[in-house]
Amino acid sequence: MQQMVGCTMGPGWRHTIEENLGGIKGCTHLRELLFNMATVAYQTIPGYREHQSKLAGLPAPSAGQPPY
Repeated sequence: MQQMVGCTMGPGWRHTIEENLGGIKGCTHLRELLFNMATVAYQTIPGYREHQSKLAGLPAPSAGQPPY
């Protein structure tokens, strides 16, 4: 897993995982979890931004509009 430190989640994420943890270098179960980690991380951004806005005292985004 140490090989994944510093790797960028984005285009080529699956390739990076396979390159660093593929074959006998890693565990199938961890690779499967890592494949989906980038998607989960990206999907948390709108909630995190809303939370930061609340902490800063900014108004809530207008209702009825889809999130970022």
